Amino acid sequence: MQEKSLQKLNDKEYNVVKMLQTLKVKRSHALVIVALAGQKEMKSFEIEKVTGLCQPEVSNAMSHLMKKDWISVQQDPFVEQKGRPYNLYQLKYPLKAIIKALEKQILQEQQETFKIITRLKERI
Repeated sequence: MQEKSLQKLNDKEYNVVKMLQTLKVKRSHALVIVALAGQKEMKSFEIEKVTGLCQPEVSNAMSHLMKKDWISVQQDPFVEQKGRPYNLYQLKYPLKAIIKALEKQILQEQQETFKIITRLKERI
């Protein structure tokens, strides 16, 4: 298997991370999402290299994103039989679909807030 060239996120990608953070996505989660959006699949240590996150931050982000069902995991079929096998991570959906899911979540939260405000107004 040929090594792919990995580079840190560029300015455009960091701007996407910042925008995701304004939508209340944790920084580590946003970094992982953007890193995976730029690659077909990545190993944990590759994500660490690209994002600058440490291993526990990557693991925590992966756990959260897997609970949201945004990431799929499979074992690397090219790993030798010795040692622990690598997991390959990839986004299940394109970045646009994830942004659409965030939009839907935010709209639902806003609707709930407006319902509460309406009830408060009725009681005052």
